[in-house]
Amino acid sequence: MQPCRSRALVALIACAGSLASAIPVRAALDTPASWVSPETSTPEAEPTSSLAAPWNLWESHIDGTQLQQMLGDTENRVPKEFAIPAGMDEQVRFWLRIYTVYSSRQAVIFDEAHPEIVYEVVDFRNLARTSRNRAAFEIVSRQMLKERVDAYRAGFAQLKRRKVARLSAEASTIRRLSGGLRHAHRLDELQKHLRVQWGQRDQVIQGLRASSGYRSRMDHVFEQMKLPKELTLLSLVESSFNSKALSHAGAAGVWQFMPDSGAEFLMIHPSG
Repeated sequence: MQPCRSRALVALIACAGSLASAIPVRAALDTPASWVSPETSTPEAEPTSSLAAPWNLWESHIDGTQLQQMLGDTENRVPKEFAIPAGMDEQVRFWLRIYTVYSSRQAVIFDEAHPEIVYEVVDFRNLARTSRNRAAFEIVSRQMLKERVDAYRAGFAQLKRRKVARLSAEASTIRRLSGGLRHAHRLDELQKHLRVQWGQRDQVIQGLRASSGYRSRMDHVFEQMKLPKELTLLSLVESSFNSKALSHAGAAGVWQFMPDSGAEFLMIHPSG
């Protein structure tokens, strides 16, 4: 994890109390979302009860005012150890939106070095509702996303040529958003930082639900160790509290420990 992102996420974690206390989010914690019915291998009809409302998992009810309240800690929820470091407001704001506003059916095309620049949010929520199954959704959504990213790369190439009769919509967006930066940046530099991040709102909600049976014990252990109990929420950010989570790099479990770190600091069963 990059240093700026890890620091931003630590600061973000301290804001999670505001997210968990929001009424629409709390209502969704009791029932997880389900993608596929094992009997039919087609998407299940989305639940309609208020406890598992799809509008809660896939539709954000957190507006700009609430985001600013979390960032400004208007309710004094954030311990001083987790105060947002100077100069990191935009990074924290970006990740706060990723974890509270955008769901895993939305992909954010942004500038990694300047996360205040969000070129586009590609919305696949309707595609998810109409796809025959998850595999079909994955294939189509990733192809559509690739086309959008390629369009922004073409936009950068167009701007580099300078003398162009008519700019594409993507080139115009790049010019407009990059023009708002406090310092001038070369187009090559901006293009190098073009990234995609999928939203995590529904994953966070389900992670909060999954962690409910463990959090009190975890908080107790951390307090005994004289560690801030807010650190227990790192597991939520790392894995959405999925005990079977396994990254491409080999990080495993709720805490996403790497094998070498686990062997050095943890008790690992010989069978693995």
